[in-house]
Amino acid sequence: MPLEGKILGGRYEILRRLGGGGMATVYLAQDQFLQRQVAVKVMNESLSHDRDFVRRFAREAKAAAIMSHSNVVNVYDVGREGSVHYMVMEYMEGASLIDLIEGRGALSEKEAVSVTIQICDGLAHAHEKGIVHRDIKPHNIMSTAGGQFKLGDFGISRLNGASTITQTGFVMGSVHYFSPEQAKGRNISHQSDLYSLGVVLFYMVTGKLPYDGEEAIAIALKHLQEPIPDPRLWKPELSEGLCHVITRSMAKSTDERYQTAEEMKADLERALTGFWQGTQPFAIPPEPEITKYGLSEGESSYSSGSIPSRMKKSGRNASRARRPWQRKRLWFAIGIALLLFIFVVNAIQGAGNDPIEAYRDPVTEQQQADTGDSEGPEEEIQTEEPEPDREKADKKPEEESAQGNPAQPPEEEKPENEGYNWQQDRPSGADNSSFRSFSRSGSGGSYDVQVDVNVPPEQQVRYDVYLSDRNGKQTVSRNNPVQVDGDGQNFTRVSFPVSSDMPDGDGIIKIRLYRIDPGSDSEVDATEYLLEQIGG
Repeated sequence: MPLEGKILGGRYEILRRLGGGGMATVYLAQDQFLQRQVAVKVMNESLSHDRDFVRRFAREAKAAAIMSHSNVVNVYDVGREGSVHYMVMEYMEGASLIDLIEGRGALSEKEAVSVTIQICDGLAHAHEKGIVHRDIKPHNIMSTAGGQFKLGDFGISRLNGASTITQTGFVMGSVHYFSPEQAKGRNISHQSDLYSLGVVLFYMVTGKLPYDGEEAIAIALKHLQEPIPDPRLWKPELSEGLCHVITRSMAKSTDERYQTAEEMKADLERALTGFWQGTQPFAIPPEPEITKYGLSEGESSYSSGSIPSRMKKSGRNASRARRPWQRKRLWFAIGIALLLFIFVVNAIQGAGNDPIEAYRDPVTEQQQADTGDSEGPEEEIQTEEPEPDREKADKKPEEESAQGNPAQPPEEEKPENEGYNWQQDRPSGADNSSFRSFSRSGSGGSYDVQVDVNVPPEQQVRYDVYLSDRNGKQTVSRNNPVQVDGDGQNFTRVSFPVSSDMPDGDGIIKIRLYRIDPGSDSEVDATEYLLEQIGG
């Protein structure tokens, strides 16, 4: 149903349609009370009876409402009129980042770094509020008329938690900007947003996506398995510092990735000012010479797996060009075989063409000389068996096994369930001067936590989540903020959601609570509580 000319909420006059998608349509409207133009996001009427979409729409409004930052699109109001659910937002007069790149092509390094720094500021604010965006892409980065960039569309964000690759039948995030943990359908953290921002930065400076394909599942697998392409294959003039930021933000492991948006921003600022000091993140291969047999000897292969078009060959030459090491290995093997053959022939000739004489055991000859035995008939030499080594026969089985006796069966492997002793990681659950009366509800990796907290107003409360099972102890997430409104004199009851991966078999999931001393940035009053135990 067209809304142009209608007034929502008694104050927002719909002027014209700005754009839309499968979930909502965005209109330009006039706020008659404040006399300013706003953007009104209206849920498509066909979805207004779907509870999941209504919840998702409300979640976006809730996530945006608790934020107030110059690099986050502001949400002014939210309402419902009949079957029409709408959200009133700041009107962004400039183009979206995707429109900018598609219209102009790759951005300059300086411009791309400036945009990324602004989005880092917006993400740092969102993460501080406990919000993971989960859908960072150029389509959700918009600009004002003055060129300021802001992050919007928190429709699939979550507070202090994560989600799987799909929810209510929809992909959570855009596959070209997926983090590896999103592609696995695992619980995600703030670092997933930083990975996606690294992909956006790669796209801004090259005009190309690092991973592409015809099917979504193929692209997701590339995020999981393929190395990070070198952006200098497309833009050789890119600086070392910028390439380092892209490499680290897109690391497959969250341990190797930036831990916070502030950390990523600091490296970007160093790269922008030219004061970068770091290691070379990529090795640029030399220009290979192409001959009629393929690539010349001494060629270097691109670590990214992306071969420029000038190197794409077909047929027999392409196969030979891709495998120069196989030819070298073949000639090496032939050379070794020839040397062995010459050695054997020389040995036989040196023994007077008597193969038995050439391989006669000198120790046996000496024993025969000591006992006065002559050489004896040839049959005796061929059939004589050495006397059993009684010392070796008396050895214990474990000694023979240690010396590689093939007759000794290998040591039986321990069953998988006899691996790491996860019981030793059970938390004490002890209260202290900052935390007490812990309780939780939920199971299966999704929990609602309640705890009494007593901290000064200027201090932050954070928590880590750990998982221990037969495979060892691993970190699920770290430095998650908890919103606390306390006076530092009394305990305040705090509730917040926590998400976690599940143990592989028997194991435990635990939470570690602590507060941060602003003077030293040190952790104070850390304590651990049990979230769930599986088996054991």
